[in-house]
Amino acid sequence: MKNLPRNWFCFLLVSGCLVMDSRAAEKARVNQPRVNVRGQAAMGSEVVTQLQKDEEVLILEEITLAKPKAGEPAKWAKIKMPLNTPVWVYAPLVKDRATALRKLNLRAGPGENYSVVGSLEKGESIKEIRSLEDWVEIETPANAYAFLDANLLTKSGVAVATQVEKPILTPPVVAIVQPVAVVALKTESLLDPPPVVIAEIKPEPTPTLPVVAPPAIVATNTAPALPVLPVVIVPTLESTVVEAGPAPRRIVRREGTVRSTRFNIQAPTYYELVSSEGNIGINYLQSEKSGLKLRDFRGKKVVVSGEESLDRRYPSRPIMEIETIETAP
Repeated sequence: MKNLPRNWFCFLLVSGCLVMDSRAAEKARVNQPRVNVRGQAAMGSEVVTQLQKDEEVLILEEITLAKPKAGEPAKWAKIKMPLNTPVWVYAPLVKDRATALRKLNLRAGPGENYSVVGSLEKGESIKEIRSLEDWVEIETPANAYAFLDANLLTKSGVAVATQVEKPILTPPVVAIVQPVAVVALKTESLLDPPPVVIAEIKPEPTPTLPVVAPPAIVATNTAPALPVLPVVIVPTLESTVVEAGPAPRRIVRREGTVRSTRFNIQAPTYYELVSSEGNIGINYLQSEKSGLKLRDFRGKKVVVSGEESLDRRYPSRPIMEIETIETAP
């Protein structure tokens, strides 16, 4: 810098602004049946849902463990949380169906012992599904995530760009600028207003209309014919009523242990699904349509799928009409 001539100017440019770092997410398909999706990149983590073969997922990131445990995969895929996966938040931190805290953790179950699967910023709206004590299950947010064995996925090669705000500092750049002669501009032409031209506008002559005499009125004994008015048919209220279609089915997949409810006289069904970790009730189970015998699975850890619905009499726990049930590994 000291060896530059005096008639040169130097500018030190440092870039430290906030830019959008485009991270490419990649589509993939599940290549095995009954693939467990977990809350963390570990086989001991809880199962949040289960995917079937050929289901499509979005890979957000690939994680390689430095020292995986014996029998566990070394490479995991962090994916976007599939829809209809249970996601829970702490109820006291929710106000008017929005996040009241600066950052609210999303968890894979109703308790702090469950894995964090994302977060919500203050003011973000949520859609509540059901409540259980101090926890609320909400509709799966767009930024929730989960993990599964990367070897159980086949990448499609289709990249999906996701923009993430990330501060990037670039190294300083020295720009050498040679001075340029300043040319004086004539400002009078810019400041002087344009000349005002006043033109005489002559009004156009008003056209004269011919005077037409009114028609003569002839008295007759015949009454004039009345005009025929068109008949307007007004639709009745019954013809304008639009019936609302049926509510969309909520098909979910859950994992837990089948337990009898014979000691609970208020239970709407004879069996329920409880979590294997905390012994917390997840669903009331019924199999009237499928004809499955739930007593054969009593006390066993299973994976069930079916239509989930809420009964006003039991708002804290939905009822699942089972379509499939399998013993969990």
